[in-house]
Amino acid sequence: MTHVAKLALALFLLPAFCAVGQVQEQISPTERKQQTIVTEPITLYKGFFRTGVGGIYNVIDKIFLDSKKQSQPGNIWANNFGFSLFMQYGISDRLMVEVLMPYRIENIYQSITYELPLDASEQYVYGSTWKTRGNGFGDLDIAIGYQLLEETVSRPALAAFVTTTLPTGEKNVIDDDDDNVNTYHRPTGQGEIAVNTVLRLRRVMYPYSYSISAGYKFRTEVTKVMEVGQPAVNYRNGNLLTFSGSFNVHLNDWIAFKNIVDYTNIGKDTNNGEEVGEKGWLIEYLPGVSFQLKKLRFDQGVTIPVKGNYTSADPGYLLILQYTF
Repeated sequence: MTHVAKLALALFLLPAFCAVGQVQEQISPTERKQQTIVTEPITLYKGFFRTGVGGIYNVIDKIFLDSKKQSQPGNIWANNFGFSLFMQYGISDRLMVEVLMPYRIENIYQSITYELPLDASEQYVYGSTWKTRGNGFGDLDIAIGYQLLEETVSRPALAAFVTTTLPTGEKNVIDDDDDNVNTYHRPTGQGEIAVNTVLRLRRVMYPYSYSISAGYKFRTEVTKVMEVGQPAVNYRNGNLLTFSGSFNVHLNDWIAFKNIVDYTNIGKDTNNGEEVGEKGWLIEYLPGVSFQLKKLRFDQGVTIPVKGNYTSADPGYLLILQYTF
């Protein structure tokens, strides 16, 4: 066979080889629904529906003050449990929507004893006790995610996520008709409309995946009751600036180890137009394990506050269960 004939035969067979390669790279819809946190795309596939529930539990004991972890003043026993129902739908391979409804259960019992010297030999001792609880739905989140750039051999995927928070939870402190002014119902919502915009880069290099993201949450002012027996005020929570990085790795075909580091910068709140409190910031580490059992995914992990200021310093336990249809 001449060189010309060999070249002609190669050109004739090339499309067939390319077609075979393309078929091998394609995966079925069922296999797509069984992809793990490492292998799945940055947004949900077209027509896929995912629903689930997530929960987090933590005690309330310590805070960061002056960049140091300190105990809450007085004697305190408190816990905070929240869970969320969520639904996701892929409008296209690059566009998805999500709805999330949280529910909060919070109980705080605290007592503080004060000692005031009256003279050299006598002191006046008195105490205050708080017993508060919050139980109810929080504020509804509606999110849209769009994949700006699809992942290729030479570049990561880039997506933008915009989440709007609607004030569906109770925003006011409510008196429970007890004679003690320190016994009341805490609000389960903020009463505000907030918009959180996040840009995320993600890269898959099996058995690993990496991502980095940056976000900004803008909060509006709201009129609400902050203290029992006091008039409503115009209150605005500080805006949030966030940065996050993650590294996930497969331990085997259906178990993946998750690592997430989050940084949050919290702006000052305002009360009737005047700044109150202090700016805060927090660095958290979130290790966890993800189990992919066909279309069912089970994630668990812990949130570990590493460093911060004017923020909570308590760890939490996180659990997520989801199923893809």
